[in-house]
Amino acid sequence: MTAARRKIKSAPEETVKIVTLTPQDCQELLARNTANYRGLNKRTVARYADSMRRGEWLFNHQGVAIDVNGVLLDGQHRLHAASEAGVSIRVVMAEGLNPQAKYTIDTPDMVRKCSDAIAHLGFGNHAAAIAACYTTAATYLSFRGKVAKYYRLRPDRMPDLVEAWPTPTQVATDLESLRSRGVGLWSAASFFIYCVGWDLETDAADEFAHGLVRGAELTEGHPVLALRNTMLNRRLNGKSMSRSWVLYAHIRAWNSMRMNKPLSLFKSDSSGVRIPELHVEPDGVKAIEALLGIPEHVE
Repeated sequence: MTAARRKIKSAPEETVKIVTLTPQDCQELLARNTANYRGLNKRTVARYADSMRRGEWLFNHQGVAIDVNGVLLDGQHRLHAASEAGVSIRVVMAEGLNPQAKYTIDTPDMVRKCSDAIAHLGFGNHAAAIAACYTTAATYLSFRGKVAKYYRLRPDRMPDLVEAWPTPTQVATDLESLRSRGVGLWSAASFFIYCVGWDLETDAADEFAHGLVRGAELTEGHPVLALRNTMLNRRLNGKSMSRSWVLYAHIRAWNSMRMNKPLSLFKSDSSGVRIPELHVEPDGVKAIEALLGIPEHVE
């Protein structure tokens, strides 16, 4: 692997080759595992290592990926396993890749997710909730025709989204207690609406969130009380609530609250709802639209 090691340092372009890696080679490559946004799954390593010890590990198309800076992008589990098992393995090695390629790599049992990318940015404790908020924002824009229909966020877009709309990362810690108390009520749509409100008027965001979770000091006709009661009743009666219906109900309650309009009923058909437009879209949502929106030349 001497030649391969030399190439790691300064690969002039993308190259792919089949190499044999010794346990020492694996350790040296793992020393370059400095930008991996996925944690190591020890059970996966143990399973791979056991297979290697028994001689059952077979060469396949999945291997090791290294970027132009010599940083390991993919293959940490098989490298750890070979090192642990003390055996040499043949792998496909790709070098000279764009560092952003790490966000486009998938494996059957260790799929890269948006939450993984958020965790890599330093928000590990709240990564799932933050990623769900951005996904909900994309869903809202999709239903409003501002993003391609059925648009699905990719992990590689997360850094750009966090930069464009940092609010979800800023308020995630403060919402931890609400999320834990609001089991059955708090959702990605709740987080999304809170962030929307936080950008426009913090007091209104707090009124919406605390009213939804606690139900305190809400009088009949209050939009948030209507939302809370409807969701509780549907859950108690075993009625399904699609994500589109939950988003529809949250936006309708938020809009009504902002316009001081009473609200008591929501459409009951989860499949036939139309996502309303936010009464006022904050700059953060507009920034996401600018990032993900349909280009002007696309009809």
